[in-house]
Amino acid sequence: MVKNNSPYKTYFLEKYLEDHSINTAEVKNIVEIGAQDCAESVRFTELFPNAYVTAFECNPRLIELCEFNALLSDRITVVEKMVTDKPWNKTFYMPDGEPGMGSMKKCLLPGSSTTVETVRMCDYLGDEEIDLLWIDVQGAELDVLNSFGSKLKNVKRIYCEMNLLPMRYYNSSAPSEVTDKLMDFKIDETHLISKNEVHIILTKMSEVY
Repeated sequence: MVKNNSPYKTYFLEKYLEDHSINTAEVKNIVEIGAQDCAESVRFTELFPNAYVTAFECNPRLIELCEFNALLSDRITVVEKMVTDKPWNKTFYMPDGEPGMGSMKKCLLPGSSTTVETVRMCDYLGDEEIDLLWIDVQGAELDVLNSFGSKLKNVKRIYCEMNLLPMRYYNSSAPSEVTDKLMDFKIDETHLISKNEVHIILTKMSEVY
């Protein structure tokens, strides 16, 4: 059974798959950046029976739980690195009292920091297509997307969680910055979770049905 620090988070994705009649058997490659406890990773292997999941998580408070959950499937690979376009900056910030949260962005709330390994996606990836890119990185969305470089063109669909207000971290990515970066993608759905959180699902223009 999955050990989970977070609420059920794939509801909107599952509804999207059903509403748009997505053939889940055709999804082969999923990249999850900000995997937290890997509960979503496990769920992805259930939703997409032929998919392999590469889950990036660097928060030292979550790694043990992430690895525990990842063992529930032989189609999950955990990469214990922070995805960033600035790999020389290895500082990761963790707010106090929020074990499931952390970011490369400095916390507005009291917290601590640590040094982690880093990676750019343009260096990690080959030329393979990514059927689904899931991003939950606490204000660092633009940094993550920039790390893909030209390989962002290989991504077919993106599910991105974003903050609307600068309430948690300094210099958080604004939703408008993220959508401007993704001009080659169409926004399929937008879900307002709270006054400070929005989830968007985007599809590469060439993949629009």
